[in-house]
Amino acid sequence: MVTDFHKRPLQYTPVSIQGSDIEVEDSFKYLCVHLNKKLDWTHNTDALYKKGQSSLHLLRRLRSFGVCRPLLRTFQYSVVASVIHYAVACWGADSTDRDRKTLNKLKWIRFGSSCYFFSEERKSWDKARESCRAREADLVVINTKEENAFISALKNQSVWLGLSDRDLEGTWKWVDGSSLTLFWGSDQPDNSGEEDCGHIRNGFPGVWNDISCLSSMQWICEKEQMLFV
Repeated sequence: MVTDFHKRPLQYTPVSIQGSDIEVEDSFKYLCVHLNKKLDWTHNTDALYKKGQSSLHLLRRLRSFGVCRPLLRTFQYSVVASVIHYAVACWGADSTDRDRKTLNKLKWIRFGSSCYFFSEERKSWDKARESCRAREADLVVINTKEENAFISALKNQSVWLGLSDRDLEGTWKWVDGSSLTLFWGSDQPDNSGEEDCGHIRNGFPGVWNDISCLSSMQWICEKEQMLFV
C-alpha cells in the first residue's frame, strides 16, 4: 500500500507501508499534516490522537526543527515509524512536569533513554567534545538506524559525531569505546588528507563522512536521560 501525504499547501513524498502499520501511519499522517497547520489535537476526536495531548509541547519543538519533511523525504517507513514512536513517547510517565520544564530550559531533547543537546556554535572536534564534557555529556554515539534518523531529522547541517580513528588509523571507534559503524557514505571513510573524525554531512541526512578534526562545525552532545529531584 502506498500512502500519499499530499495536503495542500504541503506536499510529501509517498511512503510505502504495510497494512499492519495502519495505526502508526494514521498517527504519523496526523502529526505531519494536521499538526503543521495547527497545533491542536481537537480537530480529530479519535482516541488515538487524543493520547498525544500531553505531548504537545514536545511536538511543537519537533515541528520547529522541521522534523516531518526530512523524515518523509529521506527514510524508509520502518525508520519513520520508530522515530515517531520514540519521539512522541519521549516524555514518559516517569518524567515529571519539572523534568520537562528543566530539560526545555537547558535545551536538551530526550529520545529513547538518552538526552541530546544540539549546538548552534561551530568548533573543532576536540573543542566540541570539551563543550559536551562541560555539560557532563559526550559527543553523540549512534547505535541504531532510528537514532541516526532522529538526529539527522533534527539537525540539517554538518555536525560532529563522537567517532574517530585517531588511536589507530582505519579503526573507527566511538567515544565510549564501541565500534559499531553502519552508515558511512559511498567510498567512506577515505582518509583524504588526515581525516580522522566523523560527521554527518550537510545535504546528506544520515550519511557519515570522515573529515579533518580541525574543521569547524556544529555538534551534538548525548547523555543518559536526566530526572531532576
